[in-house]
Amino acid sequence: MKCSGALLAGGQSRRMGLDKADMLVGGESLWQRQIAILRKTGVDEVIVSGPDRPDWRDAGLVVVEDERPACGPLGGLVSVLRRATYPLIVVLAVDMPSMTSAFLRMLVESAGADTGVVPKIGERYEPLAAAYPAAALALAEECLAQRARSLQGFVSRAVASGLVRERLMAAGERALFFNVNTPADLAGFRAL
Repeated sequence: MKCSGALLAGGQSRRMGLDKADMLVGGESLWQRQIAILRKTGVDEVIVSGPDRPDWRDAGLVVVEDERPACGPLGGLVSVLRRATYPLIVVLAVDMPSMTSAFLRMLVESAGADTGVVPKIGERYEPLAAAYPAAALALAEECLAQRARSLQGFVSRAVASGLVRERLMAAGERALFFNVNTPADLAGFRAL
């Protein structure tokens, strides 16, 4: 199935103190690392949700800025869902360096054109490494209009409406969802 890939890279990086997209891990920036993961997943286009940066354009990426700024990742997801060419969109946060293309490919293979898949660990969804159907746009817009910006709330509603299915994570898969929010997180990841 043809699908779009989206890198969510529009956060403020307040706890980190610098743009997480530009942090180096293994000699490459996080944004380059995550784009490579999305491409290895087999997506047919790559979209970046974030500020319009020359290096992203120079890399041949489609960049979409949040149409409604300061709405968090849900605002980025809305912009991506509006722009995506294909009916399924694989989303990956810029600050999840442990994620693999094999895991994302598995999500794509278990999704349908009209039904996405969102990982779940315990009682919490992992909405920033997931597959969403383009049909989720109306619900995402509705959540934003209601000022309900929580991705947990959005995904709960999407599951209830049949737009996405949850996939419970095995203990060995949980490490894939480690995200880098602080300098200590980055140091810990580099130590691994």
